[in-house]
Amino acid sequence: MSTKPCDNCGKEVNQRYTSKYYENRWICSECRDDEKPDADDLETIQFEKELKEIIVTTTNTIEGKRIVQYLDVISVELIEGLSVFKDFGAGIADIFGGSATGYQKALNKMKEAAFIKLKEKAVNLGANAIIGIDLDYGDLRGSMLMLAVNGTAVIAE
Repeated sequence: MSTKPCDNCGKEVNQRYTSKYYENRWICSECRDDEKPDADDLETIQFEKELKEIIVTTTNTIEGKRIVQYLDVISVELIEGLSVFKDFGAGIADIFGGSATGYQKALNKMKEAAFIKLKEKAVNLGANAIIGIDLDYGDLRGSMLMLAVNGTAVIAE
């Protein structure tokens, strides 16, 4: 693995552990931590905090909270093509029994991505919760997985 000098302190750091390119310069993670965050960084930090704190539920109520405003119905649709190897592995599992881990991993990855996008939409609307989450899975032409997730963005107190 190659090394790269930090543009801030000059310390040679393994490039794998060097902080990414930041403000047109390479800096090590120690110098990056010492940097004062700018307004964009603060907005990103606040946005990520709101994403983590958002309540997501399949129910239409939130125990211990009162919904004070219904903002909008939000949805996310994802489609992922399946590789020949995932399809082959699923066929083997179908014949001999067992689980199709390639499909399971693809579905979990899609679900995680969909929830992130759904939360982003909710936060952008000013919501602090999403209620009535519904997940619909399907396949298209036998070689693609589809996931549609929808819910209602709300403000709960």
